Amino acid sequence: MQKQAESIKKRFAWTSRTRKLVIVGTVIALAIGFLTFQTFQSASEFVVSVSDLKTAYASGNNKETRVIGKVMVSSINRNTVNKTMAFSITDGVVTIPVIYRGGVTTQFYQADADVVIEGKFDSSNTFVASNVISRHASTFKE
Repeated sequence: MQKQAESIKKRFAWTSRTRKLVIVGTVIALAIGFLTFQTFQSASEFVVSVSDLKTAYASGNNKETRVIGKVMVSSINRNTVNKTMAFSITDGVVTIPVIYRGGVTTQFYQADADVVIEGKFDSSNTFVASNVISRHASTFKE
Protein backbone atom coordinates (compact mmCIF):
# COMPACT_ATOMS: atom_id res chain seq x y z
CA MET A 1 0.00 0.00 0.00
CA GLN A 2 2.84 2.34 0.86
CA LYS A 3 4.57 1.54 -2.45
CA GLN A 4 1.40 2.37 -4.30
CA ALA A 5 1.11 5.72 -2.49
CA GLU A 6 4.74 6.56 -3.32
CA SER A 7 4.15 5.60 -6.96
CA ILE A 8 1.18 7.97 -7.15
CA LYS A 9 3.21 10.79 -5.54
CA LYS A 10 5.99 10.34 -8.10
CA ARG A 11 3.51 10.32 -10.96
CA PHE A 12 1.94 13.63 -9.87
CA ALA A 13 5.07 15.29 -8.54
CA TRP A 14 5.71 18.92 -9.50
CA THR A 15 8.97 18.67 -11.32
CA SER A 16 10.62 21.76 -12.77
CA ARG A 17 9.48 20.66 -16.24
CA THR A 18 5.88 20.36 -15.07
CA ARG A 19 6.00 23.81 -13.47
CA LYS A 20 7.40 25.35 -16.65
CA LEU A 21 4.68 23.73 -18.77
CA VAL A 22 1.95 24.98 -16.41
CA ILE A 23 3.37 28.52 -16.43
CA VAL A 24 3.77 28.59 -20.23
CA GLY A 25 0.25 27.17 -20.69
CA THR A 26 -1.20 29.77 -18.33
CA VAL A 27 0.58 32.63 -20.12
CA ILE A 28 -0.64 31.38 -23.50
CA ALA A 29 -4.22 31.02 -22.24
CA LEU A 30 -4.15 34.56 -20.78
CA ALA A 31 -2.72 35.98 -24.01
CA ILE A 32 -5.42 34.28 -26.10
CA GLY A 33 -8.09 35.53 -23.69
CA PHE A 34 -6.77 39.08 -23.84
CA LEU A 35 -6.59 39.10 -27.65
CA THR A 36 -10.10 37.68 -27.90
CA PHE A 37 -11.41 40.37 -25.54
CA GLN A 38 -9.70 43.12 -27.55
CA THR A 39 -11.08 41.77 -30.82
CA PHE A 40 -14.65 41.65 -29.56
CA GLN A 41 -14.36 45.06 -27.93
CA SER A 42 -13.23 46.73 -31.16
CA ALA A 43 -15.77 44.78 -33.23
CA SER A 44 -18.61 45.94 -31.03
CA GLU A 45 -18.08 49.55 -32.09
CA PHE A 46 -21.58 50.87 -32.50
CA VAL A 47 -23.16 53.31 -34.91
CA VAL A 48 -24.72 56.56 -33.69
CA SER A 49 -27.35 58.80 -35.23
CA VAL A 50 -26.58 62.25 -36.57
CA SER A 51 -28.33 63.85 -33.57
CA ASP A 52 -26.33 61.75 -31.09
CA LEU A 53 -23.09 62.59 -32.90
CA LYS A 54 -23.81 66.32 -32.82
CA THR A 55 -24.68 66.14 -29.09
CA ALA A 56 -21.48 64.24 -28.31
CA TYR A 57 -19.39 66.72 -30.32
CA ALA A 58 -21.03 69.66 -28.56
CA SER A 59 -20.02 68.13 -25.22
CA GLY A 60 -16.38 67.88 -26.31
CA ASN A 61 -16.24 64.29 -27.54
CA ASN A 62 -14.51 64.24 -30.94
CA LYS A 63 -13.22 60.73 -31.41
CA GLU A 64 -13.40 58.55 -34.53
CA THR A 65 -17.07 57.56 -34.81
CA ARG A 66 -19.46 55.70 -37.07
CA VAL A 67 -22.62 57.63 -37.87
CA ILE A 68 -25.70 56.62 -39.87
CA GLY A 69 -27.88 59.03 -41.78
CA LYS A 70 -29.49 59.87 -45.10
CA VAL A 71 -27.57 61.70 -47.79
CA MET A 72 -29.19 64.94 -48.89
CA VAL A 73 -28.82 64.45 -52.65
CA SER A 74 -29.14 68.16 -53.37
CA SER A 75 -26.04 68.79 -51.22
CA ILE A 76 -23.65 66.49 -53.12
CA ASN A 77 -20.66 68.32 -54.59
CA ARG A 78 -18.05 66.18 -56.35
CA ASN A 79 -14.56 67.52 -57.09
CA THR A 80 -12.82 65.12 -59.47
CA VAL A 81 -9.61 67.19 -59.51
CA ASN A 82 -9.06 66.96 -55.73
CA LYS A 83 -10.84 63.57 -55.53
CA THR A 84 -13.14 64.82 -52.78
CA MET A 85 -16.86 64.80 -52.18
CA ALA A 86 -18.81 67.16 -49.99
CA PHE A 87 -22.37 66.36 -48.94
CA SER A 88 -24.69 66.60 -45.96
CA ILE A 89 -26.35 63.83 -44.00
CA THR A 90 -29.40 64.02 -41.81
CA ASP A 91 -31.46 61.89 -39.48
CA GLY A 92 -34.53 64.04 -40.09
CA VAL A 93 -33.77 66.28 -37.11
CA VAL A 94 -30.14 67.37 -37.40
CA THR A 95 -28.01 67.86 -40.52
CA ILE A 96 -24.21 67.85 -40.63
CA PRO A 97 -21.82 68.68 -43.48
CA VAL A 98 -19.46 65.89 -44.53
CA ILE A 99 -16.33 65.86 -46.64
CA TYR A 100 -14.89 62.64 -47.99
CA ARG A 101 -11.36 62.69 -49.36
CA GLY A 102 -11.28 59.04 -50.36
CA GLY A 103 -12.24 59.60 -53.97
CA VAL A 104 -15.30 60.59 -55.93
CA THR A 105 -18.05 58.01 -55.81
CA THR A 106 -21.37 57.56 -57.61
CA GLN A 107 -22.97 55.72 -54.72
CA PHE A 108 -25.46 58.46 -53.87
CA TYR A 109 -27.63 58.70 -56.95
CA GLN A 110 -30.64 57.43 -55.01
CA ALA A 111 -32.63 60.10 -53.24
CA ASP A 112 -32.13 59.88 -49.49
CA ALA A 113 -29.58 57.04 -49.68
CA ASP A 114 -28.71 55.58 -46.28
CA VAL A 115 -25.01 55.73 -45.42
CA VAL A 116 -22.73 54.80 -42.58
CA ILE A 117 -19.69 57.03 -42.42
CA GLU A 118 -16.62 56.79 -40.22
CA GLY A 119 -14.59 59.82 -39.24
CA LYS A 120 -14.54 62.83 -36.93
CA PHE A 121 -15.12 66.58 -36.96
CA ASP A 122 -12.44 69.03 -38.05
CA SER A 123 -11.92 72.56 -36.71
CA SER A 124 -14.56 74.00 -39.06
CA ASN A 125 -17.34 71.71 -37.69
CA THR A 126 -17.31 69.58 -40.83
CA PHE A 127 -17.35 65.82 -40.40
CA VAL A 128 -14.31 64.43 -42.23
CA ALA A 129 -15.13 60.91 -43.40
CA SER A 130 -12.39 58.32 -43.69
CA ASN A 131 -14.80 55.65 -44.92
CA VAL A 132 -18.24 55.78 -46.55
CA ILE A 133 -20.53 52.78 -46.77
CA SER A 134 -23.78 53.20 -48.70
CA ARG A 135 -26.88 51.09 -48.53
CA HIS A 136 -28.27 49.52 -51.69
CA ALA A 137 -31.14 47.05 -51.78
CA SER A 138 -31.05 46.07 -48.09
CA THR A 139 -27.25 45.76 -47.94
CA PHE A 140 -24.37 48.04 -47.11
CA LYS A 141 -21.53 48.28 -49.65
CA GLU A 142 -18.21 50.10 -49.55
